[in-house]
Amino acid sequence: MASPSVLEHRPASLDATADPPALFDGTTRLYTSYGCPYAQRVWITRNFKGLQVKIKLVPLNLGNMPAWYKDKVYPENKVPALEHNGNIIGESLDLIKYLDNTFKSSSSPIKWRLCLRPYPSPGAVLRRNAETASSQKKKPNSHFTEITKRGDGKDGLGDAD
Repeated sequence: MASPSVLEHRPASLDATADPPALFDGTTRLYTSYGCPYAQRVWITRNFKGLQVKIKLVPLNLGNMPAWYKDKVYPENKVPALEHNGNIIGESLDLIKYLDNTFKSSSSPIKWRLCLRPYPSPGAVLRRNAETASSQKKKPNSHFTEITKRGDGKDGLGDAD
């Protein structure tokens, strides 16, 4: 198994002028973009499972996507996508689960399963912050006054125009 700290050759991103790789030739390829967080978590999973030799990286330039990618590989024209056994699989969480079920690993399950934990949505974070703020009581000796509405003069910023 390759260690996550092993430096890997990172191929240059393919753009609209690039020729396609030999598609569906039995090589397992991960179509990715270095700057895409969804593609990065699949790439991280691949590396933690030690699949750098088995799964070849094919980075794409998202600002200048090759036409062959949408036409011949993944019609949704998004990354990440995995070419394996003549099939194309997309969506990062589906790919992570596919890598888990298809490729066995000798690495620690806890170590790479961190990739499976999706980040909370911004709405969930805002709701949690609002719930926390509303559950906290105002200290009785606080020298701050509560703002009841914007520009009512009670906040020390003057009256609204």
